[in-house]
Amino acid sequence: MKSVSLKTIGTLIVISIIFGTDIFSQDLIAKQAPVDKTLKRVDSLALRNLMKVDINTYASDLYPDWNNKYVHPSRNEWNVPDSYSIDLTGFCMPVNYKTHITSSFGIRRKRMHKGIDLKIYIG
Repeated sequence: MKSVSLKTIGTLIVISIIFGTDIFSQDLIAKQAPVDKTLKRVDSLALRNLMKVDINTYASDLYPDWNNKYVHPSRNEWNVPDSYSIDLTGFCMPVNYKTHITSSFGIRRKRMHKGIDLKIYIG
């Protein structure tokens, strides 16, 4: 009985040694890679200097003719009609016979769904 339990324990130890090394192998490979700490310091200093320059640069220096008075300023006045009709004579929706409506217009999940969803086959 003791020999069986010792064999079992020995087998478990051997299996844990064999498969346990795979867990730490990535760490060992990562530790072997050379890391240039001086380059990291230089990069962080360069980034810090660039950030200081960006903070001290005003938007008016970059965009001297920027206008904050209107959201979408337009130099010319446009006459936009209240409505416009588009002639769809001869237009056919490019879908095949397998297309069907998957979600219709109306209330969906306590919110208004403002369109329909069509199942189409692509690709």
